[in-house]
Amino acid sequence: SFTPCQHQHTCAHALRTHLTSSMSVSRATMLLTIVALPEAFGLLLTTGAPVRTAMWQAAAVGQSRARSQMFFMQAVETKKSQAVETKKPLAITEQDIYTVQRKWADAVVSIGETFSSGGDYVTAALDAAFDLYAFKERGTILFKPTRCRDVPFRPTPEDALSYFIGAEHGNKYPEDTGFAIQPWSAVNFETHGFDVNGDTAIAMGHYFFTDAHTKAITKVEYTFGYRKYNEGVKIILQHSSVPFNPDPAPAKHPKVVVAENSQPKSISINISL
Repeated sequence: SFTPCQHQHTCAHALRTHLTSSMSVSRATMLLTIVALPEAFGLLLTTGAPVRTAMWQAAAVGQSRARSQMFFMQAVETKKSQAVETKKPLAITEQDIYTVQRKWADAVVSIGETFSSGGDYVTAALDAAFDLYAFKERGTILFKPTRCRDVPFRPTPEDALSYFIGAEHGNKYPEDTGFAIQPWSAVNFETHGFDVNGDTAIAMGHYFFTDAHTKAITKVEYTFGYRKYNEGVKIILQHSSVPFNPDPAPAKHPKVVVAENSQPKSISINISL
């Protein structure tokens, strides 16, 4: 247990020293980030409980949105730091593309189901993002989601997660309501064509999203770019847009009525809409 001290940073140093003696530095740093708050230090100083028990209690206390966001951002940074060694190019196949499309569709549905059931949808979305997209391999990707106007391009994992699970996560863009947590009960791909070139490929077509509540189907156009790494095929480009919808009620053209007056060579024009 720890004895009282006057300065919080002294407590932090003592806690870090104790933790790193029994676990990895990276894990100790992550746990220290969670408990390095005034009330967490108060808990450690007053209860006299073992360090691991106090940290468990601090983590339970830290379920507020602010602390969840802190842990979320730390988890993102941890995944980004896990660099992957890329060896010689691996040939990508059309079957690889079909497989990753199915995985993407299943992930969108699963995140929505987890959200609806009160589960940990944030972790589900985080895992799906790094499993499906090449954030770990490249750092950033080319991503233009469907429902973005103010910030249309989302190259980082924080950008993408804000779009998929809402503005209170990731980079907190106000326009994001959480595409994956709408939720959807089904996602189906209809591929127009492929362009396969070695370890990369491009696919274009439609995908159809079935609303879990209304059963209404939304048709969206897509272009995906893929690259095959040692861990499998990852998305390096995604562009989505709704089909073009011309104005169903075009503006009326003015109706011009020409009438001759009784006076010679005098014409009046009345315009009605």
